[in-house]
Amino acid sequence: MKVNGKLNHRTLLCYSDILFDDVILHQLLKRDDDILLVVDPSFKKVAGRSRKLDLIKTKNKPLMGKRIIPQRSNPVLEIGKNIPKTEADYEFIGIALFSQKGIENFKKEYVLAKKKYKNSRFHGATSFSKADITDLLNEMIGKGYTINVLEIHSGWIEIHTFENYKSACCFVG
Repeated sequence: MKVNGKLNHRTLLCYSDILFDDVILHQLLKRDDDILLVVDPSFKKVAGRSRKLDLIKTKNKPLMGKRIIPQRSNPVLEIGKNIPKTEADYEFIGIALFSQKGIENFKKEYVLAKKKYKNSRFHGATSFSKADITDLLNEMIGKGYTINVLEIHSGWIEIHTFENYKSACCFVG
């Protein structure tokens, strides 16, 4: 994980292995949270996913089968690959929005964690140098920062396999 010192405005983070509908982006940009993660509760319904997922526990349970109000505040309690699927509420899909204050706090905590955990285990990672964004977000949660979620139920796909690629080709023209 690396943090660029030039990040000092509202910042959108997107993993490079996903495609998503622009409706998700429009919903995300309407919010003014300091740190907002896009999440989907349907991970429990998708069979055959063998890789470890970035799962999330939140204060409020998903609104399964109900219409969604994207502005609902729902703080993250924990995020990572080691959360049992039975205990998780959502999957982090790999899209996050940071306000100017949120990205400044993220950078500050990155520098502090890099010094503190230089030669030791860091949350779910064996070392700080092998950590990912979820490890730093857990550090921030532990320090009292509020990280909220934007709950979605569709409109995105991951590209990890050739089968994923073929599925995505059906949706992208």
